Amino acid sequence: MNGRLAAFGAIVLALWPAVAAADLVYCATDDKWLKLSVETMLSDDKDKEPVRFRGAMLLKQAAMPGDHRAMRFNGSMMRRYWGEGDDVKLRLSSESRFGKPLLTLDIDLGNRQADIGRIRFSGSYSMVLDPQAKPQSGTDAALKGQLLCQVR
Repeated sequence: MNGRLAAFGAIVLALWPAVAAADLVYCATDDKWLKLSVETMLSDDKDKEPVRFRGAMLLKQAAMPGDHRAMRFNGSMMRRYWGEGDDVKLRLSSESRFGKPLLTLDIDLGNRQADIGRIRFSGSYSMVLDPQAKPQSGTDAALKGQLLCQVR
């Protein structure tokens, strides 16, 4: 029994740096276009895929159809993540229940290297609504704004 406990302890200690090197990052905005919040675990290595990604969005433009005015995000909607310089970027996309594309959301979590040791930092978002999904010509197809982020 003590041998199993020691082996388990060794495995936990071996994995500890990988767990300890990740930060839970929360970003949010509530601007004239949308209310958005996202949360994910980010590694100090910008090339590692974010884990435990989740979020929610409320699009404030009343002209948008209800099936994508309010949404919840999860990791299955993440289409791409990448490092650009020292920035960490995520791309999400969503489809209607009929399989038609609705929106693409890019999230820039800012310069992680410059923000090391900081609790709060800024990021940005850029959302493009599919032209086919726009119900009225007065509806904006591209939205951009700032995110306030913090390490939890």
